[in-house]
Amino acid sequence: MLNANHWLKPLAAAVLLGAFTLSTSAAVIGHYTFEDNSQLGASLGGGPTLSTVGTVSQYTLPATGAGSAFPDPVPATGSANNAAANHGAKAGHWVSSSATYRNMTTFTFEALVHKTTDAGGSNHYIASMWEGNSSNGNDDRRWALGVKSSSASTGGSALVTGELFLLTSPGTGTSLETGIDFVIAANKDYYVGLAINGTSGAATIFFQNLTDGGSLQTKALTGKTFNLAANVEDTFAIGRLGGGSAPGSNGWHGYMDEVRISDTMLAS
Repeated sequence: MLNANHWLKPLAAAVLLGAFTLSTSAAVIGHYTFEDNSQLGASLGGGPTLSTVGTVSQYTLPATGAGSAFPDPVPATGSANNAAANHGAKAGHWVSSSATYRNMTTFTFEALVHKTTDAGGSNHYIASMWEGNSSNGNDDRRWALGVKSSSASTGGSALVTGELFLLTSPGTGTSLETGIDFVIAANKDYYVGLAINGTSGAATIFFQNLTDGGSLQTKALTGKTFNLAANVEDTFAIGRLGGGSAPGSNGWHGYMDEVRISDTMLAS
């Protein structure tokens, strides 16, 4: 199970976010628990509501199997964790065009994930802001957090199957993959986090194997260009590379839970 101390905290603070609810933590701007099936994309505390593209359904967390190692209760809120989001076989994803997310330059993304296959066509994407063909002529590729598929090309990086990677672009049509060395195997539960400082070009990846009881691991990256200038066409996507008007092969194959976005760079 995920230790409460492994939820991330503001770099300048001494108290873990896990000790607070969303309403008492100014850093958290969106928290998606997927507990209320009547409004599955709603955020705790009034953050932007996510819209679905394709089909994302509620998944009841079992005692054993997929998602059974997701923390219950949730360290960040103390609430029971009964459900997650089921993306199926890349059948759907979440999107938001809210300025809250569109204007992020320094932020942290966190999620609990479970991948149900190593294959599935193109790479598996956890989250992104990646619009490469904007109608205004701008190259709005910003960042994407993905997992290498066994049946996808690796681009310019020698990634192994299941390897977590960060996709970035300097805004000139170039896509740069950086392998993180952490492997997300099929049919296991994981915690992942991505913290970005768009001003300094620094990023930190957080990773924990929940199924096997692994410790929290981190990897720091420097010298990245994230192309984070605000643009009204940008879409924040969860479970896909780019927002898209339909489910795509660059989606997520499996389950996600407890997705949190903070407006600062957090640390373990």
